Amino acid sequence: MEQPANDESETGEKRTHWSRQAARLSAASAFGCFMLNCVVNQLMLKDPQPGREWVWLTVNIVSSLMIGLGIISGLVGLYGGIRQKSADTIGIAVIGLVLHGGILFVALWLRAALKAMP
Repeated sequence: MEQPANDESETGEKRTHWSRQAARLSAASAFGCFMLNCVVNQLMLKDPQPGREWVWLTVNIVSSLMIGLGIISGLVGLYGGIRQKSADTIGIAVIGLVLHGGILFVALWLRAALKAMP
């Protein structure tokens, strides 16, 4: 007897829910932001040359976009995890939000410290 065709095989892995993907994106974007800033700072401070302000501006814009994307996807993943009652998804989303909160805290703290310098 023939069986109807399915998009997923019975032995195959089920597709991951969108909320889990959003939570993973939140955590991954935090590490991407860390790595981008570490690499650029290491390379730019090793060989400082005038006229490369555009690199700092580009990195700041990309980092800001990554932080915004991470916070939004973390909130979406948290919402979906709560709706699904999935503790794993909620945990991953919270980890991503905490990492992005830490990045924002350090960035704002550093900005305030640099402004306070005479």
